[in-house]
Amino acid sequence: MNDSFAYKGFFWLPNFPQNKIAGLLKYEPQEYIELDLIGTFGKDLNIGIRHHEIVNGILGNRLVALYNVDEKYRSYNLGGSGFSNYRVGYIFLDIHADKISDLKFHKLTSEFDYLEEWINKNESFKINYDQKNYEVKIAYKPPTPIIANIGRQLNCRLDFYSEGPTILIGKYQKEAHIKQITVISIESKRKIDFDLLLEYLEHYQRFVSIAAQEPVRIKNIYFYIKSKKINEPHKVPVVFLSKKVFRKKKDNITAADFLFTYDRIEDLYENLLNRWFAKKEKLDISLNSFFNTLYSPIFNVDIFLNTVKALEAYHREFINKDNVYQIDRYAELFMRGRKAFNPFLKIRSKAKFCRKIRDSRNDFTHNNPHKNNKKINYVFLFKITEQIKVILICNILIDLGIDLNRIHDFIGKSDLFLYVRKK
Repeated sequence: MNDSFAYKGFFWLPNFPQNKIAGLLKYEPQEYIELDLIGTFGKDLNIGIRHHEIVNGILGNRLVALYNVDEKYRSYNLGGSGFSNYRVGYIFLDIHADKISDLKFHKLTSEFDYLEEWINKNESFKINYDQKNYEVKIAYKPPTPIIANIGRQLNCRLDFYSEGPTILIGKYQKEAHIKQITVISIESKRKIDFDLLLEYLEHYQRFVSIAAQEPVRIKNIYFYIKSKKINEPHKVPVVFLSKKVFRKKKDNITAADFLFTYDRIEDLYENLLNRWFAKKEKLDISLNSFFNTLYSPIFNVDIFLNTVKALEAYHREFINKDNVYQIDRYAELFMRGRKAFNPFLKIRSKAKFCRKIRDSRNDFTHNNPHKNNKKINYVFLFKITEQIKVILICNILIDLGIDLNRIHDFIGKSDLFLYVRKK
């Protein structure tokens, strides 16, 4: 259910299953999930209740459980009947829930943009041309799954599947396609809250974003519940609102379009993931503003400010929590990674560069040039933002346990940040 839809059905609160109300469940990707009711949950219950954690429903013969349902408005006509509209957080298909604790699962699977290209495994296709017999033989075998244990409770697995080829019966067929699909699964040894599994997925997604420097759009999510009665776990599709991505996914992307691909960290992969997840809380605090910049449609002053704020927050969380001057934070992070990045950036004066960051940050924070009718030098601002990104990413990789020589090699073999790299 990645496409927009509008389905009629009946909906009710878990404690009042007899009070079924007809309605329309609507979904528009990256825009909204809404429920329109012919009536309202509050009229016969408690008119003050405008938020419902769980709403159950049925769409034809399909069960649904709606989570985090907030009333936007309601109206009544002279006859006493009325309408109400609700914003919905998530739609869980094929289940009902009585309370939030029912929305606990053992496992989550998902696909998202750039995962396939980042893994960079294409050795499973073999193509043989037989010119004598005018034959082309294509063989495909999925790569071996990639498995990493994260701590004592989590398992992260990457599986590979094929899509196609389709055989047309009774029709002229002039082409056939086989596409490899990469699916990530995150599994816990015990049932945990669905939103915690989602946090783990987003955290892995951000790891790939570091490498791609692109917004990574989640395509689908499925939850699984194990049962002692049946061998196969119960699969629960989820409809959700992902972040709005203004930039289209790049086509024909290669390994050089990433800072690093999986094959270049394969020997460190499990250790890197464990460090990445162990530092999750600090990384979330310090890098939220940085990751938000990836979703902006065009470069602007806010991207510069958010990148600088991320640099300062990263130093505060990982290096020094004490009150120190901003310029000293920039300088220390510069010095930690200079052997990896400065052979490419060739920043001659650390002190002068750090003063530029500080002065530009203060200028745009406290003395908005737009208000003073000053001309903004966007070329300078874009360049220094890209330089700050390189310094920040290098420090992240250092704290994940990657040595400076390998980080230097990442930058040298990548097509990222070419604008600020000097020969």
